[in-house]
Amino acid sequence: MNNVVIRLVALLIPALVPAYVGAWSHANAYGGGTYHAPGSGSTTRTDYAGGSETHTYGQGTTATGRYGDTATHQAGSGQTTATNQYGGSATHTYG
Repeated sequence: MNNVVIRLVALLIPALVPAYVGAWSHANAYGGGTYHAPGSGSTTRTDYAGGSETHTYGQGTTATGRYGDTATHQAGSGQTTATNQYGGSATHTYG
């Protein structure tokens, strides 16, 4: 009888837990992490060296290096712009 109850409870617990998880994060292999909060539309990844990337749904992606250099892509624009820590920049346009 106890064995049946244990198996029944083991089957019911996953079925009763809400399918939607609020937020999540994940540790990366060599340090840093990846984070996402529900409703934010953004996912951020950090690395062990101090760099990070943030992607926002419908907006675009921005990456920042440990020394302050950045690369930005606006969704749908067909352009990516990189800027270094000294103020220099370059823009790539698709096509």
